Amino acid sequence: MKTADLLDDGLADASALTIRVLLVDDQPIVGEAIRRALLQETDTEFHYCADPRQALAVALGFRPTVIMQDLIMPNVSGLDLVRQYRADPVTARIPIIVLSSREEPLVKSDAFRAGANDYLVKLPDPIELVARIRYHSTAYHTQIQRDEAYRALRESQRRLMAAGITLAENEASYRLLADTATDIISRSDLDGTMLYLSPAIERVTGYAASELVGRNIVDIVHPDDAGPFFAHWARMIDGEHADGTPVEYRIRHKDGSWIYIEGNPTLVRGDNGRVLGIVDVSRDDTLRKTLETELRAARQEAEAAAAAKGEFLANMSHELRTPLTSIVGFTRLAAEQADLQGLTRTYVERVSEASRALLCTVNDILDFSKLEVGQVSFQAEPTSLAKLGRATLDLFMPQAGAKDLDLVLDCEPETGDLVISVDPDRIRQILLNLVGNAVKFTDAGSITLRTRYDRTNGMLSVEVIDTGPGIPPDRHDRLFKRFSQVDGSLTRSHGGTGLGLAICKGLVEAMGGEIGADSRVGEGSRFWFTIPAPLATVAHALIDGPHADQPTFTGLRVLVVDDHPVNRELARLILAGIGAEVSEAADGEDAVQLASESPYDVILMDLRMPRLDGPGALHRIREASGPNDATPILAFTADADSETTRRLTTMGFQDVVPKPLEPGMLIAAVARATVQAVKCELVSTPPRSSSDASDSVSSEGGPSL
Repeated sequence: MKTADLLDDGLADASALTIRVLLVDDQPIVGEAIRRALLQETDTEFHYCADPRQALAVALGFRPTVIMQDLIMPNVSGLDLVRQYRADPVTARIPIIVLSSREEPLVKSDAFRAGANDYLVKLPDPIELVARIRYHSTAYHTQIQRDEAYRALRESQRRLMAAGITLAENEASYRLLADTATDIISRSDLDGTMLYLSPAIERVTGYAASELVGRNIVDIVHPDDAGPFFAHWARMIDGEHADGTPVEYRIRHKDGSWIYIEGNPTLVRGDNGRVLGIVDVSRDDTLRKTLETELRAARQEAEAAAAAKGEFLANMSHELRTPLTSIVGFTRLAAEQADLQGLTRTYVERVSEASRALLCTVNDILDFSKLEVGQVSFQAEPTSLAKLGRATLDLFMPQAGAKDLDLVLDCEPETGDLVISVDPDRIRQILLNLVGNAVKFTDAGSITLRTRYDRTNGMLSVEVIDTGPGIPPDRHDRLFKRFSQVDGSLTRSHGGTGLGLAICKGLVEAMGGEIGADSRVGEGSRFWFTIPAPLATVAHALIDGPHADQPTFTGLRVLVVDDHPVNRELARLILAGIGAEVSEAADGEDAVQLASESPYDVILMDLRMPRLDGPGALHRIREASGPNDATPILAFTADADSETTRRLTTMGFQDVVPKPLEPGMLIAAVARATVQAVKCELVSTPPRSSSDASDSVSSEGGPSL
């Protein structure tokens, strides 16, 4: 057998590798799009896996050169799946490109920490997609070739010795391997003098091997990397690092530029075990390092853009909802006047309806924008499934009654008193969108809200089924897309922004669930979603609104702080109407001044004001040790989601009152604040002595009132 034949297997295997792409995504439409993007790539094999639970098994069988996978899939966390790949020795080094429906810097950071190599917003541009697949596959191929080179070196040495091949033939076999390898194979003594360099050195550095052999490696290593480079060698000699432990450093190209190298040095030992030198198999790592730098810069830019967008959304939320507070609030107050004439009442009711429609549009746009930048948060709490479903249908009773539609709540008997741990506000938001669409588009028949609960897997399934006109098959792809409507023509009979279903999809996926729809023309539609929903640990849940028993506010002193006079006037009318005494301040500075002069029972504080904002006023009132240093202060804001509420309560606000102002919510918040204040006073009041207790008994022997 010839010496060269002994190396054929290893070298042939390395050169015959092709690009193999494994896609893991529960949405077939994504699989089809990526399959089409790869159709013209003749050296590429594509495999689609729709079930993330089978992904690892498929990867072990298919042996991909790159894995692409969605982050949000049913039953399996995308990040956990990445960790599973990294934990298995077969898939540990396969490049992973995670796919997400939107750009989220924090999610991207978590993905990289879990072990992902790249992050793409689906569906990416086909040219970019192919380029990234090729880059990661090429890097993986190179890694395989390097591993094969090590394996071939060791195996050939064993086989050559077993075959009794002469030393000269042995040396020739090594040179054959080194000359044909795409990586640089080098040998140096312990001082760093380069004794041998394979021909690949010229392709990588521009230097011919003859130009560098005999020189010290420190001549071409970057000055900042020389110390760590030789320290790595020293730790290997001392046994702190194993042979082949990677080391990264920069070397100077012949044109003067610096290129990144990833080396895998191995110690060369004599018969007595003494270390004689270093053999290294290294490769050009400049492309990967450049991509990492670009990704890092892109991430920083994305985070900065997300922060700027978040600030813009907060400002827009304030500027849009503040005037809407006045429109909605004063219209409601006007409609409640008993002396309104018939035609005038009709006009007021139309203004009220239009203002609420405008508010829904504004809320949709702001909510979707928050979803895009990952600012939507969730606050799970015990929630009655049956009560939540019934409350949702009750809201649509007037609209359904006008069309003579039946609203049906279909719950399993055993789930009638079921209490689950979910964010009721977000579930309600999804239900309102789905049921609202069903009522809007159905002219006759019924709408059914069906809920099912899988106790084994802790999954909630919800369906909204209507007997409407149905959706044509060629328009199904418009569902759940932003700013997209099934009927987008100028003659359409139903309004809306086209954001409702997109918001539902974003919320469901953010909760780790999935959402979809089935529809047939002339038969109706079925919209469904499933989300993880563990059973709650309490026996009951409060679903909505304040308690039925409202306290009396007669004589209650309230300070309303807002830079918009109409907002102060609206709050004053609502609170004064139930007996409260209301004072007003136009900004934080005025509020601090008034709070230092007179005691109040509750302070309603706007957050965004000139001169001094709400948090600044809160801090100064608390620090002043005046008559209101312990008075409940309520935040009055247009941005009242659960995350903002947690942040504000941590800051020191007792509660949050959202804009546009709802009378019931304002009254409930004030009631909660005053009740809590009374409880705190009772707790902080020291127990009376027995003599004090006897003084409180009247001559009739009963307690004095």
